[in-house]
Amino acid sequence: MHPPILHLPGGSTNLLSKEMHGMKSHKEILRQFSTEQLKHAGVIKLSTDGDDSSSIYATHVAFHGIGRHMLVEAEKHRHGMYSVFGTPALMSIILKTVFSPPNKDESPYFALLIASTRNFAGGMDSGFGMDLFDDKLVMLHAKQYNGPFRYIKELMINMSTGELARQYFTSTLPEGVEVKIGEKFTFKDHDFHFILDGTSTVSQKGWTVTVESVQESIPYFVL
Repeated sequence: MHPPILHLPGGSTNLLSKEMHGMKSHKEILRQFSTEQLKHAGVIKLSTDGDDSSSIYATHVAFHGIGRHMLVEAEKHRHGMYSVFGTPALMSIILKTVFSPPNKDESPYFALLIASTRNFAGGMDSGFGMDLFDDKLVMLHAKQYNGPFRYIKELMINMSTGELARQYFTSTLPEGVEVKIGEKFTFKDHDFHFILDGTSTVSQKGWTVTVESVQESIPYFVL
């Protein structure tokens, strides 16, 4: 049994706090806090060839490809220019990675994101009509690198504005971009390196990798 968690705003995007409480401040959240406001959310489970002993877990998002490289670069500067200049420094780090990605020749899976929250796109509502509590996952997959400007528009901007979701629901996704919504995804024959919740990197190499939602795993206090 996992003890209930109360998420307060903090960090660069406040993803889980926004998911639970909208844009409320610390004071508003604590003022309205009640032990009766408890909801159970799923977690993201990654395993290889169905081997539960190898399983790793994320609370809301897992990245492979360029997203992982962005987070690794940001982490290198967390106590340097990122901590001094904040968001502008973070955007500079992200754009540098987009214009010269270390994995630009990786195909397929140049970019792979699996999320269980509605606001995984830089803290903005992605428009896919799902949240942390409905046991669904969204998978975004850019098969190969087609240049920085196309990546910025087709993925980064379109994710944050909800345009990517509209394209998914109207079957008008750009060529080379794949989106799926479900409870379980399987990936084969690739050297996978996932970063979980923006904090840790885990390699899943040479196996079939399964990513799935494990329902009602963690209780959260929610407004």
